[in-house]
Formats: sequence, C-alpha cells, structure tokens
Amino acid sequence: MSGGLGTELSIRLEFAYWEDVHVRSRTGVWGEEGGTFISNCIFLKPVKTAQTYPTVTLAGPGAVSRLNSILFAYPGSELDIGGRVILQAPRTRADVIARSLTVGGKCLSRGHLIGQAPEIEAHLECRGLILSPTGIIYAIAELEGQVARADMSPEAAVGKIAAEEAEYLIARGLDTDEAISTIVRSFIKVKIEGLPPALEEEMERAIQSTGKGL
Repeated sequence: MSGGLGTELSIRLEFAYWEDVHVRSRTGVWGEEGGTFISNCIFLKPVKTAQTYPTVTLAGPGAVSRLNSILFAYPGSELDIGGRVILQAPRTRADVIARSLTVGGKCLSRGHLIGQAPEIEAHLECRGLILSPTGIIYAIAELEGQVARADMSPEAAVGKIAAEEAEYLIARGLDTDEAISTIVRSFIKVKIEGLPPALEEEMERAIQSTGKGL
C-alpha cells in the first residue's frame, strides 16, 4: 500500500445461503506513508460459521486504515468478526467500526487498536442490536496505548430495540414491521466508501426482512 500511488483497497465479503458454509478469511496489510486501506466486511445472508480478523500495520507517517463490518447473525450462525490496527508511525489514523445485529444467531464482534507512535488518532466502535430472545452478541473493544500524545477512543454497546422508539414511530403512522425496519436502518447506518449499488440494494432488503420476524 503506497501513498504515492494513492492506493485504496476495498474488500467486500458476500456469501450465499448455504448452511454448510464455513468462512475463514485471513488478511495482513502493511501501510506505507500516506497510504489508505479500506476493508468492508458485510454479512447479509446466513452462513454456518465465519472467522475474519484482518491485521493492519500502519508503518508510514500519515497512513490511514478503516475497517467496517455490518453483520446479520441468523439462527444457527456463529460469526466471529473483528480486526486489529497497529499504529506504528506518527500522524496515522484508524477507525474500526462494527454493527452487529442478531435475529437468533451468535455474533462475536471485536477490535484491537495498538498505538505505538505520537500524534495518532484511532477510534474503535462495536455496537450490537438483539432482535431475538435466542440471539447472542459479544462486543469486545481493546485499546493499547504505548506512548504519550496518542488519541485513542473506544465505544461498545449491546441492547435491544426500545419499546418507546417503536411506539413513537407507530404513532407517526408506521406499522410494526416498518417501525422495526426504520430503527434497524438507523442502527446500521455507517459511512462506507465504495459500496456498489447492488450491495446497497441487498442491504436494504435485509433491513426490510428484520421487520418480518426473521
């Protein structure tokens, strides 16, 4: 990854509905000066198990990494998704953003930021939404600061749809399915660069399906 070439790499993982599918993705990235690495990991269809944990080393000044995950965990699925960014050089930037939603499956969402140089900025966000009494979400956010003048922040939250939110939307004229879909859409709204229109449409279909008791 070279800043001089302005390289941007976007990885998108999509999997069809096969109950016997087991996903094992392994990625290692070396970021040089001014380079940018973008990874988009999106699970919209059921798989039996999945494990991904890209590790990015930002070794050149001004290098940037963004790891985005949007996960739908269906009944019988076990998703173990996360990422690590090692900020070795000054003025490097990193974001690890995960949105996990379970309609009956098990989801482990985690991230690890390691700050080894001054003047770095890094943010880690793991948020989960449970839509089924059988769904399980683990959110693990790790920060490791090894120098002064490193700006690193975490955010982790897991919960369910608040009844008052749904009731408010229903009172405004939406039916129950529409209210749930609206809340889910707001929850998973993450600024992701480079998503093709076809994937955005597929994501919208997945959002709509959450309001139908999947």
